[in-house]
Amino acid sequence: MPRNKIVDLHSARSPKYRATLEQIAQDGKCPFCPGNFLYKNSVILRRVGGWVAVRNMHPYANARVHLLIVSTKHLEQFTELSVNDFVSIKKLVSWAMVRFRIRGGAFTMRFGDTRYTGATVCHLHGHLIVPKYTFKTRRAKVVQFPVG
Repeated sequence: MPRNKIVDLHSARSPKYRATLEQIAQDGKCPFCPGNFLYKNSVILRRVGGWVAVRNMHPYANARVHLLIVSTKHLEQFTELSVNDFVSIKKLVSWAMVRFRIRGGAFTMRFGDTRYTGATVCHLHGHLIVPKYTFKTRRAKVVQFPVG
């Protein structure tokens, strides 16, 4: 995958999201890099070290909470992460667990070539996903997180 690729339109989940990605590709600015952050439409909820937590502008179906944990440096590979990065990510997820009263969920991070990952944004970021809970069935609803 070329390093100068910013987004991958192939995995866009909706026409609205695809239009956003097309605009990002046309502008040639990474939506997660400082100065362009999430196309200037997102509020940073918390900052720890070189990472921030924000709400996902396009949350997955059945998610009660869907946050992005995003590096403030443009990274694309898992191998670029440092021990300090992992500490920052842990602190952000731990904060979110208290702030959003999270009893269970998932933290996922795609990395590398988007043809393998299914990611739409190449800039390294993680997803903190908490499913909606149905009290009648006493089970969480399924949230589909695509890889590939």
